[in-house]
Amino acid sequence: MAEPTKDELKLIERFRENIRDLNLNNEQEEDMFLLSWIRARENDLIKAEDMLRKSLIWRKKEDIANIFDWHAPPSYASRYKSNKLSGVDNEGRSVFNLPLGTWDIRKAVEAGEREIYIRYVDQLLDKFMKIVRQSTNENGRRHTQFVIIIDMAGFTIRQLTSSSTVSTLLETFRRFEANYPETLKTVFIINTSRIFPLAYSFVKPLLSARTRSKIQIFNSNMSKWKPVLLECIPEKSLPSDYCQDSTAEVLHGGDGVLIAAIVEAGAKLNLDFNVLKANALLSWEFETLNFDIGFAVFHESSEVFSYSRWNSHLKKVEGAVVCQNPGRFKEFLHHF
Repeated sequence: MAEPTKDELKLIERFRENIRDLNLNNEQEEDMFLLSWIRARENDLIKAEDMLRKSLIWRKKEDIANIFDWHAPPSYASRYKSNKLSGVDNEGRSVFNLPLGTWDIRKAVEAGEREIYIRYVDQLLDKFMKIVRQSTNENGRRHTQFVIIIDMAGFTIRQLTSSSTVSTLLETFRRFEANYPETLKTVFIINTSRIFPLAYSFVKPLLSARTRSKIQIFNSNMSKWKPVLLECIPEKSLPSDYCQDSTAEVLHGGDGVLIAAIVEAGAKLNLDFNVLKANALLSWEFETLNFDIGFAVFHESSEVFSYSRWNSHLKKVEGAVVCQNPGRFKEFLHHF
């Protein structure tokens, strides 16, 4: 976060006096901490004070001070992975990678674990902030912001067809926006699919204009988003999966080949893939010379990318899914 201006230093002193009764700790008394609430409320000290007081009440109610003593069920470590610290950006800020697209939030909700999942996210956010505060900038001040790469590869419409799941997702964003002001430097949301606008339409109203201005959204075309990431993040700080060259090839049988085929009206085309490792990324890119085409992806007999018809004769179609389990995968194309 940028250093306070002269006018902001005056606001900080007034703000500090207004909240003297809160008996903040040394870290909370720091200028940059107080400034984050002031900026989040566009220099309105009354609104900033209200925001801070509500947040402190929330932290006490949720026992956030002792959240690292709480332990999520063992399965959460694999079900809701986060790569945590990937590295630092060009200015030394922490860079985190969150593969949100692979998170089956609905599974937790339907298992009666809504509160556990929310607390897991609360703990994850506090872990992020603990890491952030351990680093300093060139002036010796503690960093207050981080960069996050949210990878939506594998996200399906299934997560949005349950009102309980949507409300759980929104609650986690609501908590972040209310209790971690001005902690985001930049958010890169990558590998989005055509259903992402629907998901974002739920979340967007919860975010302030300041937060929304920090978000950059990209589809699965690595050649588009990787150069943007590299403008502020050294390649060594990116997850290894993002450091590979992006090609337009279809991978089949372990060898990179370009496949051209004629699919007659009423015919189907199946492309089989043997995935050997869990969490491998299966991607595709196709276009047709004439007519639209149906497309889906299956793992064994289960559909992992829902069947839809695509206007691939008008625009190239790109996408990807995360293969959570190894086995036989099939890309299925159908010409009506």
